Order: sequence, then structure tokens, then C-alpha cells
Amino acid sequence: MTAILAAAVVWEARGDHGRTPGSRASEVRQLWPVAGVYLRGSSDDEKIRCLKMTYSVEVSVRASRAPAEVLAYFTEPGRHVQWMGSEAKLDPVPGGEYRLRMPDGFEAAGSYVAVDPPHQVSFTWGFADEEAAAKTKNPHGPTEATSAGVMPAGSTTVTVTLADTGDGATLVTLRHDDLPTPELRDGHQVAWDTYLPRLAIAVAGGDPGADPHS
Repeated sequence: MTAILAAAVVWEARGDHGRTPGSRASEVRQLWPVAGVYLRGSSDDEKIRCLKMTYSVEVSVRASRAPAEVLAYFTEPGRHVQWMGSEAKLDPVPGGEYRLRMPDGFEAAGSYVAVDPPHQVSFTWGFADEEAAAKTKNPHGPTEATSAGVMPAGSTTVTVTLADTGDGATLVTLRHDDLPTPELRDGHQVAWDTYLPRLAIAVAGGDPGADPHS
């Protein structure tokens, strides 16, 4: 897990008038931490930079098939639901739809960012709506910090890397970036720790059992 802390710096470009010789043309006015928001000045006289505080989780698992076979479990609906979800709408091209519905009504929505067979696929991810957010498997329970408004559809990024281990198997590493709160980081750590071993079982031809979101 990686926490990336940033701060927003607000400044005004005032020009050199009214300043002593050698003074800076711009002045730092205020500094404060901001989570998940980008602000922009309304004119050239005021410029606002805002970097965001986000969190990441990373999980790895060994799958017993070659990368090309494992990739299909992230791009083909019939294989995706063998380990995660009950319905999947997948269009694995950049900009194509990624939507996953769980048996209990939880739904994640986003789009594919990149598909690089057979070694990597990435897609955006977020809550499809408030109903989905309320069903998240978060150890803290549903709160304002885990609402759909905090992590809307397509607002975070999942990158899956498939490394050939040299013996016909694949090291699957899933990294989930841009999670906006510690609560959502913790919830997704639990989720991916639960689901990625299910992927390994499905790839091997086994039955991972009922979906945890049943």
C-alpha cells in the first residue's frame, strides 16, 4: 500500500507593479492539503495548482497458466464471472466499457485504459451508484468516506501485470491506484486479497465457490 500525500498551492500572479526591485512576480498565498480535487483559477491573474492525496493497494498471486490464458479472465465476460461478479460487460479496447455486477447488486463501472496482450491490462473503476457504494465490503462499514460521490464510476485505475514465470505459470500483480480515502483503500485491500486467489483457482480449472458479494 502506498499513500501519496500532496498539497495544493495557491498563488496570484500580480506582476511587478507595487514591488521592490528584485521581488518575485508571483507570491505564494496559501498552502493546504486537499484530497481528490483539482482546482483551477478563473483567470490569468489567479492560478491554482492542486495535487491530490490518493492511496494504492497491490496484490499478487500465482496462476497456473500462461499469461495469454490468464488475460482472458480480465477481458472475456464468461471467464471474468468465474472468479468475480455475476454479470460483466467488457469491451477490451481503450475507451471500451468495463462494468461488473455482483450477485448482491454491487456494481463497478469504468472503461479500459490499455490492453497490451499478453502482459498487461488496465481499466478505470468506481461505484456505479450509491446502491453499489452501500454494498462495499469495507471493514469500516458504509460511511461518507466510502460513498459513490467520493469514488464515482471511472475515478480510480486498476492495472494488472502478467509476468511469465518461465515454467508455464503467471505471476499476476494487480495494483489499484487513485483510491481517494483510507477507508476505500482498506476496503479494496480486503476485496482484492479475497478475489485474486479466486482467480488462481478458476484459472486452474477449479471452483472458487460462491462470490463473496452473494
